[in-house]
Amino acid sequence: MPTLNIIPSGVDSMSINLRHLSVHLEELKLNNTRVPYDFMCPLDETGQPELDSLHLNWPHLRTLEIEFVPSCYPSGETTFHNTPEAQAAIDEIENWEDEICDVEAGWGLPELRTEEYFHRLLISLGYAARRMPCLKSMKFEVEGHSATEFKLYLQNKTEITLGWECYPLEPYQPDGRVAKAWNFDLDDVRTHPRWEGEASVILRSWPPDMRI
Repeated sequence: MPTLNIIPSGVDSMSINLRHLSVHLEELKLNNTRVPYDFMCPLDETGQPELDSLHLNWPHLRTLEIEFVPSCYPSGETTFHNTPEAQAAIDEIENWEDEICDVEAGWGLPELRTEEYFHRLLISLGYAARRMPCLKSMKFEVEGHSATEFKLYLQNKTEITLGWECYPLEPYQPDGRVAKAWNFDLDDVRTHPRWEGEASVILRSWPPDMRI
């Protein structure tokens, strides 16, 4: 069934208030909260920070953990999509009441990531991290049929690693906008030798360049 739109007014006041609250915190931990993936640093349609987001600053934030994020936006936009075969079967459903009561139908979820949403997630986090001078760790985990988790962590005192894990084997490939936001080269991304759904890149500097 189509995902429910929980902000029919078009104004996502919860995400706005949460973002404004976060600038005063040392830790921000959320679970099972439906937020736009770029809520920390809102982006325009091209994936660039909106002008209103350029004033944001998180001088105290050390830990950012956002886990079990639903695979849809508050507006009902889904961040995964169905295979053509699954979508064709869904399009043929005429009676949803019968469908949801049929235990044999299972609990199928869209299997394929819509990559642009995940690019925007990392772009937003990258630009936000530039204004988090005390940041020590970051985690953003999206739930779905193909779960995706992004982490920023201290490898040691001098090496900072941005990594991601995707399940099942469906590797995520950042684009040039992501590399620019975090200041790394796409050629520097390394896939885990035993698990192709896991990859990471060592960042050139930390904290990142404050300029956009």
